[in-house]
Amino acid sequence: LRNKGFEAAGITLKFRDSNFKTVTRSISPETPTAVTDHIFEEALRLLKRTSYRTGMLVRLVGVTASRLVPAGAGRQGELFEVEKDQRLKRADHAVDDIRRRFGMKMVKRGALVGSSMGKKSREQGEK
Repeated sequence: LRNKGFEAAGITLKFRDSNFKTVTRSISPETPTAVTDHIFEEALRLLKRTSYRTGMLVRLVGVTASRLVPAGAGRQGELFEVEKDQRLKRADHAVDDIRRRFGMKMVKRGALVGSSMGKKSREQGEK
């Protein structure tokens, strides 16, 4: 998305529970985005609109960026939001660059360190 110079004007979450019940939810952010934190927040908001509950067995969770537009097209916002977005974009670009140069496993979100997702990733990397 960022690598190709696009932002998402739509975000879709696909959720499938252990009984194979599949639910799809979509949202249109106020402004198109390619910022990881923004997409993650929207995906969590969509997940709350499904049957998911903590501890529930899950078969699939997928997030799709859609209705792509050129990056920065028609963006306006308040000064502090624009500054925050710029910091998030710089962080995303730094992570993208590190992953491009050294591989996907070289950087991960701090929230994953010590989590079951982080452990699973580490175990897979050791094979």
